[in-house]
Order: sequence, then structure tokens, then C-alpha cells
Amino acid sequence: PLDGGRVLRSIVWRTTGSLARATAVASVAGQVVGYLMVAAGFLFVFLGQLFSGIWLAAIGWFLAQAARSQYEQLKVSRVLESVEAEDLMAADLVTLPEDISVREAVDRYFMRHDYSAFPIVAEGGHIVGILTLRAVKRLPQEEWDARTVRDAMEPIGDQFTVQSSARMDKVVSKLEDGDARRVLVLRDGEVVGIITPYDIARWFQRRRALRA
Repeated sequence: PLDGGRVLRSIVWRTTGSLARATAVASVAGQVVGYLMVAAGFLFVFLGQLFSGIWLAAIGWFLAQAARSQYEQLKVSRVLESVEAEDLMAADLVTLPEDISVREAVDRYFMRHDYSAFPIVAEGGHIVGILTLRAVKRLPQEEWDARTVRDAMEPIGDQFTVQSSARMDKVVSKLEDGDARRVLVLRDGEVVGIITPYDIARWFQRRRALRA
């Protein structure tokens, strides 16, 4: 996972032309180095250098696990490259009317559903924003009765939306960068679904179950 591993991956990638193979080779090399450091750490402990041995073993374990996760991330990314947002989204949206109070939103929605954000629906039936738990927490509780969810919502923008044909590896990047930890899926300008980290985890779980 450090500079040496990245240089090794670049060399193998240039030699073989395969990023997946280069990442696998670099990952194995990183794990070997990490576990050798763990073994050396235990040897130091055995020789009486307790603090140095434990420190070296801890660093080695961290490097080995980081090297392994790099390859796992690549495999996940490769799988998601062939999946579009509409293949994975949840179409059963739980929305909030724009005119209810923040207090009502907390009592009727945030406390009853396992969601940390809800789309806001205007009078005409179209979604105009999203209310996040973080936005609610920023608002003093004594104002919850007087403020509507439209007052506290964040308007829909590029940070909260993806097209239905968007590749899921790009969607994951947007989820990681955004504060709401969810994106709304658009088709022809209309919201047709939502994607959260839970939806992605559930999709992978079912994919593994079907292939078992």
C-alpha cells in the first residue's frame, strides 16, 4: 500500500498490460512483507525487546491488511463497472411533504425508519430537496416546531443525484464524497429511485448467495 508497492504495481502493469494482475502481484508482495514484519516483531519480543517487537508487529499487520484491501477494492470496482445505477437502486422511496415541521419529520420518519436522509416532495409531486439527519442535528431543537422541512433541506444538486445509466463504480465514488451518504437516481429528469451503502451491500450479498 506504500510507495514501494505502487512502484511494483506500475512495473508489473507496464510489463503485463493488466491492472488486475499488477494489483494482485503488488498485494501479495505487500502481504508477504507485512507478515514478515509481524514475524520479526514476535522474534524481537522473544529476544526481550518487548516495545520494539510489538510496534514492528503492529506496523506489519497494518501493512498486510492494507495491501489485501487494495486488491479487494479493485475486485469490487471491476464488478461495479458492469452495473448501472438503475440495476441496484431501491425504487420504494420514503419521502417527506415539504410543509411538515422538522419536529414532525423527526417523530414520524427519522425515529420510525432506518434512514438518515429523506427526499422532500413539493406540492406538485416532484422532489425538490433532501433532508439529512446531519441538517436536523445542526438545527436547535427549540426551532423544530417552527421550521418546516423545506427550510432545513438541501436542494437537489449534482452531489445528490446520478443518472439511471450511471456506472456503479462512479456512483460509489459520489457516495463516499457526499455528506448525505445516498444519491437519488434520475431518469428523464424525474427521480425514480435511491441508492445507499446498504443497497450496495445487499446487492453484493444476494450476488454471492446466487453464485454459491
